[in-house]
Amino acid sequence: MKRPPLNLRQGYLRLWSRRAITMPGIFALAAAYVLVLPILLAVGAVVDAVRGGRSAVARAALLFGLYLVYEAAGVACLGFTWLFVRLTGYSWDREWWWTFRVELWYNQAIYHSLTRLFRIKTVVEGGEALEKGPLLLFTRHVTQADAFLPAVVSSGQHGLWLRYVLKQELQWVPTLDLLGHRLPNCFVHREATDSAGEIAAIKELLLELGDHEAVIIYPEGTRFTPAKRARIIEKLRSAGSHRLLAEATALEHVLPPRLGGPLGLIEASTDTDVAFFAHTGFEGINSVIDLADGSPLDSTVHVLVWRVPRARIPADRPGREEWLYAQWRRMDRWIAQHVSARQPFAGRPDSV
Repeated sequence: MKRPPLNLRQGYLRLWSRRAITMPGIFALAAAYVLVLPILLAVGAVVDAVRGGRSAVARAALLFGLYLVYEAAGVACLGFTWLFVRLTGYSWDREWWWTFRVELWYNQAIYHSLTRLFRIKTVVEGGEALEKGPLLLFTRHVTQADAFLPAVVSSGQHGLWLRYVLKQELQWVPTLDLLGHRLPNCFVHREATDSAGEIAAIKELLLELGDHEAVIIYPEGTRFTPAKRARIIEKLRSAGSHRLLAEATALEHVLPPRLGGPLGLIEASTDTDVAFFAHTGFEGINSVIDLADGSPLDSTVHVLVWRVPRARIPADRPGREEWLYAQWRRMDRWIAQHVSARQPFAGRPDSV
């Protein structure tokens, strides 16, 4: 297998200038946090006792510590695999295999730490749709857990390896930076003036997409919050975009999909099915701080996956636009029916 293009669309000086900060920084931060963690746990236990004994603050403090350790361990493991492959006979296939194993461990470690510490149950319906590629996977975006949940379900449970479309800001997360550039992924500038260039880079992810692979994209382009929904509706109303306004106002739990990336992938692939990944239960969890509220304790995350065969996707652009909106309305209706019994907390409404 040939090595797919890695979409490194930045200078190496900029790349390594960033890594000169993030790589040593994550080791220093993880070490410092581990040293003060006993104090934080003790303080958290006192706060939890005053608030009713649900241990949410202590759990959140421990989870953040585990995340920092996983982040540092991810960087170390990727450095080791890079060296190991080259010392034992380099090939792209071997490097890809080992790097993917690190990626899967990283995603599973963070997600399972979250769900076990907060006793969160994950229920998946329709997971069999992910058993075979090649596939385009369109998923909802509501929380940082979105980066881990699809991998845990798709890769961990069904062996479907993912190629990600990610926002460029995530390159400041050191493990994601290394994984994103070592595996076939694409970092995009969401507000780029050259949208055609961004879409072209996304389409490159389809090159040599295998039977055990999928390209995953978040069509909303940003995490859903009620405030963002209101701003989008007001912007469309001011612009006089009546059709898009009708679509946006009809959606209560998701943002209207941005068409460029998803439809660009469909247009560039001739025989690839599309699957949709809906989920609910993480609303309002935008950071570890939000977990300290205690609301996620003993909750359930519901996931629904459905697959649309390529033959059922319209061939013309207007038809595909309406089809994608229809799938998004289906996702919105399902979320409305499966919203957790607990009242979702707002988190920070303007977080991205």
